[in-house]
Amino acid sequence: MAKTVKRKDYFELMLKWKMFGECFVAIKDEIMGYCIIYANDCIGKVAYITMIGVRPEYQGKHIGYKLLTRICEYSIVKGMDAVELEVLIANFKALEFYKSFGFKVVGRKKILKS
Repeated sequence: MAKTVKRKDYFELMLKWKMFGECFVAIKDEIMGYCIIYANDCIGKVAYITMIGVRPEYQGKHIGYKLLTRICEYSIVKGMDAVELEVLIANFKALEFYKSFGFKVVGRKKILKS
């Protein structure tokens, strides 16, 4: 059974991450999606998306696209030259979404289990 995530839970998570990065939220009567990004790499000038998510009932309605557009604009304002993120190779839906937005696969990491 899927766990119901309450609005309060989202806000607590976002407040925790807000101390380190910036949080963007899509809201229309309820939270539809969110994105947390770090845009503070003054040397490498690379912003990093640490979390992004759109509630299942809002997927396919361009919420993720709007969030990514906004955070890329924000990254430019903050002086960043690029935006990075990581996604599991098996997450085909996310890979296709990011590629459709213009992201490219630039490397792969092997995850070692202990």
